[in-house]
Amino acid sequence: MLQVELVDADKKILEYVKKRGMASPQEVAIALGEYSINYIRTRMSLLEKAGLLKRVSRGLYAPGGENER
Repeated sequence: MLQVELVDADKKILEYVKKRGMASPQEVAIALGEYSINYIRTRMSLLEKAGLLKRVSRGLYAPGGENER
C-alpha cells in the first residue's frame, strides 16, 4: 500500500468526504474553494491508493479502507 504524507488539503478533503458520506472531486473543489479541481482529483486518487478513500463509482469517493480514521 502506498504511504502518503498528508498535506493540509488532504486533511480537508478527508474531513469533507467523511462529513458528506460520498463526494466527487468537483464537489470537494467547489466546497473548499481554495484548490483547483485537478489538484483535488490528484490528491483524492492518491488518498485512494493509500487506502484512506475508496472509489464507489466513476468520479465518486467515500471514506474507507482498512486505514479509516
